[in-house]
Amino acid sequence: MRKALMLVASPLVITGLLAVGPAFSADKYTPKNSPHQAAKEMDAQDLVNKATDVANEMKKDPNLVQMMQKAKGIFIIPKYAKGGLIVGAQGGEGVMLVHHGSDWTTPVFYDTGGLSFGAQAGVSAGSIAMLLMSDKAINRFKGDDKFALNAEAGISIIKYSAAGRATPGQPDVILWSDQKGAYAGATLSLTDIHRDSKQDRAYYGEPVTETKLMSGDIKNPGAMKLRDALPEG
Repeated sequence: MRKALMLVASPLVITGLLAVGPAFSADKYTPKNSPHQAAKEMDAQDLVNKATDVANEMKKDPNLVQMMQKAKGIFIIPKYAKGGLIVGAQGGEGVMLVHHGSDWTTPVFYDTGGLSFGAQAGVSAGSIAMLLMSDKAINRFKGDDKFALNAEAGISIIKYSAAGRATPGQPDVILWSDQKGAYAGATLSLTDIHRDSKQDRAYYGEPVTETKLMSGDIKNPGAMKLRDALPEG
């Protein structure tokens, strides 16, 4: 009799476990809660924090502030390396923000390949930032394919000059560096740029499109200091 009861009860127990199992599993093991995902989120926040430091450094120059106010967007790469190549586990890492009136969007994450400096290729550059002055420059960041910022792509890039030789509105991109004298007379070409969708997902906790991020529809409190560091239009 005891065996018969066990045979009758077993399917009910199994059914109950199957009903509870997936819900428990989904709650505990979502990618957002995994150690790997948490580590990627911390890496993303660290990059945003370093970009904030770069933005604060740029704001020390009143002429540069005026250009930033007129820019349609900005691409900040906090860490640059020797020999004209960007350092980082997967190449150069940077964040791009779009300027909407008096507000800036939260960052979109990008990886980059190399930057050609012509005769200045051996110069170590430190941090760089690209002021995106035209819609053409902004549009290059839309889509998942690799792209370039250079003359071949129809993008004009000039080096920022503290003396005011770079007039906002003329070039598509104005390049700023924290090392004085770097890139003087060089042919500038930033290549192999591609969106880091995994980094975006880690930072925002869900899959997001660059269109939504660039529209300002999605926010992350961790990016507030970076947005506040960029001057209003």
